[in-house]
Amino acid sequence: MVRLEIKVIDKDSKAPIAFVPVAVGATVQVADESGTAVFEVPEGNYIVSVKPPFYRGKQVQVKAPGIYIIELESLLL
Repeated sequence: MVRLEIKVIDKDSKAPIAFVPVAVGATVQVADESGTAVFEVPEGNYIVSVKPPFYRGKQVQVKAPGIYIIELESLLL
């Protein structure tokens, strides 16, 4: 197993988006207060899905092991 770290941030402010669900395949974890979710997965390619309220959802292809930052666009004006 290898470490896959996903950090979710606001595209405009670059602030972390805390406590949002982050899915890697069928596994879902909630990001911590720093917007980070850590997965222990077999080495390989994965689709990461993030769909928090008030933000445009996003899917990103990643390779484990790795550390990735996903920037989300706010739906609020």
